[in-house]
Amino acid sequence: MEPSARFQEQIAARELARGLRNLGVVQEPRQAKAGDAESAASDFVFSLEVEKQAFKHAEAYEITQKRESGKAARMRIAGAAPQAVLYAVFDFLERQGAFFGLDGEVYPLEPAKALALPPASQPWASQPRFKVRGLNPWPNFLNSMAVFNREDFRAYLEAMLRMRFNTLGMHVFCRELPYDDSYLTFEYCNVGHLASTDTTTTNRWAYLAQRTSTFGMGAPDLYDGEVFGSEATTRARSCWEAAELAQQLWRESFKYAQTVLCHSLD
Repeated sequence: MEPSARFQEQIAARELARGLRNLGVVQEPRQAKAGDAESAASDFVFSLEVEKQAFKHAEAYEITQKRESGKAARMRIAGAAPQAVLYAVFDFLERQGAFFGLDGEVYPLEPAKALALPPASQPWASQPRFKVRGLNPWPNFLNSMAVFNREDFRAYLEAMLRMRFNTLGMHVFCRELPYDDSYLTFEYCNVGHLASTDTTTTNRWAYLAQRTSTFGMGAPDLYDGEVFGSEATTRARSCWEAAELAQQLWRESFKYAQTVLCHSLD
């Protein structure tokens, strides 16, 4: 990496190292700043570079193979911005057989015998097709992502980053009855809504309140209690606390996206 590499470039380097290990092509990749380390002819070197002036699109990137006699093989991963460099790394790993989805990452079961590389004179150049790329999460069980806990939000946001998404939409419920989703409820002049976030005790929308221990086909083994739902709801002692805990969880999740994923999500 360049000595002035930003945090997203550092993420790109770590993701590249993880990917190469998961592919089975290297056990312990070495990371160094450009100009600080010497490479042997038998090494394979990846250089991560930001070159804003070389690209017309802010998220454009290219992956180039460079070979010189007697020198280490080199892959140049360049982008218009640190975010583009990160996208290029995920693109490169996908071309090796990796798959990035909402359920996590999947790598080939058999170690790669060799890396898939662009021809020396034909770099892989790309950029996202759409400016806005995102999801509106809608788990089929229960009715919304309001069942998520802290680890679910983090895994979801990390998966979105690897899939090169930049927008997260959230469906919430509000009705003519005095019930509102915990993410929408608020108090005004000491009066608030009755926060209502679904759990398996909710008796509406085509399902009845049911203990998880009565589920069939071995499903009870997947739950740690009789009620399934976000801890913000199942551990709340009142409708006000349910709203406060759910909204706090939402704030923590986006703070994680902002500080750890470094503004990769809007």
